[in-house]
Amino acid sequence: MEYCRISQPYNKSTKNRNMQSDNIKNIPIRDYLKNQGTYPAKEYSGYGMYRSPFRDERTPSFKVDYHLNLWHDFGSGEGGSIIDLVMKLDRCPFIDAIEQLRNFSFMPVKEEQHSLKLDYFCARHSSNKFGSALTDRNSSFSFHRNPEKNNGIILIEEKPLEHPRLLEYLQSRKIDLTIAREHCREVHYQTGGREYFAIGFANDAGGYEIRNPSFKGCIAPKDITHIRQDDRK
Repeated sequence: MEYCRISQPYNKSTKNRNMQSDNIKNIPIRDYLKNQGTYPAKEYSGYGMYRSPFRDERTPSFKVDYHLNLWHDFGSGEGGSIIDLVMKLDRCPFIDAIEQLRNFSFMPVKEEQHSLKLDYFCARHSSNKFGSALTDRNSSFSFHRNPEKNNGIILIEEKPLEHPRLLEYLQSRKIDLTIAREHCREVHYQTGGREYFAIGFANDAGGYEIRNPSFKGCIAPKDITHIRQDDRK
């Protein structure tokens, strides 16, 4: 399915937007639907059949091709990429769908048993369960026992910097990973009822400056940071 868009003069920002939309189209539709609580009624080799999210039906008529990462609604004849799907589901313009999917790439994906797993970025690089520490009450955390709220941001967990998506971001900013791991942490937080993760730079009061490609903010308390160097003889 194609949507008509107003043509714009070609420039660097237009090229960057096109590159971003191409990357976002790689987000698995299956993972996105799973996060929305929608699961296939039947699964076959390479694709799944869903009950259409656009209407009530008994016989599944909504196909998701796992290899091509495209959807097709046999009931309406519509289909397309994940961007087209979000635009139709949320009745939003292209730019809003892009922003929503950009944020989704930094959210854990729900399992049917309501556990957390690797998001689609991490699945290609690691066998560890993404977010498993969130359900482990015996994990040692270096923050207050009760989650700390500030401006709607809730700190859930901090741990060594290891998520591949964050490491890729650091490398894109030409930041040495050894130095980053020494001074930064991987911070998992909640805002707006959704969970995200980012690079966290701790301050002297126990708060964090947090950053990922789509968000820049802080977790209170806000304070300065002293970096102490080892004494050298």
